[in-house]
Amino acid sequence: MPLVAISLETDGLSSTLIGLNAAAPALGILTVTLFTRTLVSWLGVRGAMFGSAVLFIGLILLLPHWRGFWPWFLVRYLIGLCTGLFWVVAEAWLNAITPNSIRGRIFGAYSALGAVGLALGPLLIMVWGTNGDAPFQMVAVIFACAAIAVCLLPPPSVRIASVRSLGYFTVMKYAPLATLAAIVAGFLVTVQIVLVPIYAARVNLSADTGAAMLAAVLTGAVIIQPIVGWMTDKLGRERILVLSAIAATVSAAVLWLEDSSFAHWVLLAVWGGTAAALYSVSLIMIGDQFEIQSLAAAGAALHGAYHFGNIVGPAVVGVAMDRFGPSALMTVSGMVSGAFVAAVSLRRLSGPVGKRTHLPVGLPQHPNSAPGKRQHED
Repeated sequence: MPLVAISLETDGLSSTLIGLNAAAPALGILTVTLFTRTLVSWLGVRGAMFGSAVLFIGLILLLPHWRGFWPWFLVRYLIGLCTGLFWVVAEAWLNAITPNSIRGRIFGAYSALGAVGLALGPLLIMVWGTNGDAPFQMVAVIFACAAIAVCLLPPPSVRIASVRSLGYFTVMKYAPLATLAAIVAGFLVTVQIVLVPIYAARVNLSADTGAAMLAAVLTGAVIIQPIVGWMTDKLGRERILVLSAIAATVSAAVLWLEDSSFAHWVLLAVWGGTAAALYSVSLIMIGDQFEIQSLAAAGAALHGAYHFGNIVGPAVVGVAMDRFGPSALMTVSGMVSGAFVAAVSLRRLSGPVGKRTHLPVGLPQHPNSAPGKRQHED
């Protein structure tokens, strides 16, 4: 994402157009979540993940040879279809085999590893630059490693293809807090990845500094995710979710005011880590609430919410940056996470997180929970 954003900035596109182009892969992911259950049923877990990885590699290699706003919008939409399927199935697989008692720690580690990958991306820009085929070829090589890993992993010991359909509104009904948190996380994380390098350019910092700022944001996600995961197991999901949103709001607000170098880098890390935590905690909550046969469909709905935020975030903040200046990046981000805190405090959108969404009678229950067992409540 930062590779494409910087390339479009070099081509002379406005923040508004860069933000709109960044919505393309999110729109593709949002689309594929509607068909995830069917595709997994047809292709199986490995087939769905391997096939999407192979298609992604071909599409990413096409980008440097077919430049422009609309060509890249189309190709990135197709890339979103591929990465969305890979992502949803991987998380459903992990959620299905994880016991509730350690779900927070497992997904804290998972989110930290994902953040490591995201942090390495901007650093590769420093090595390979943004010109020519080389950076895109490197992305293809990295994703090829994911395709190989799918082939080497043992087959899943549980069936995660959903045996019943769960629409977005059904998931929102049973998990409103997790759904809203996913939207806010999608908004914040994509804005950070896409527009932090643009922010750096607009305040006359070098491309390397912009990449380092983004690396700091993502390094914060690496460090904070395991801590958040451990805390959700000890202190409860909803409490940590709200505390993460408060920290994201405060760090964004102070970033706008803080100019000292060391504090600036620390605040970037806190902002990135707590924004990412909103999604990882919402994913943990979904794993708590839905039975194994519904995890693929419930996870797809959560991804739909997350990528709705992906679509809205860069577009809204890009327009704000063009109109009000670079500082609108932090201002609007802080307003969004602050609004989430206010909504949770005023309306208590979530019921008890321990309430599970049950399957029809006769279907096997989640292997990590006994029938009738009371789950963790906050």
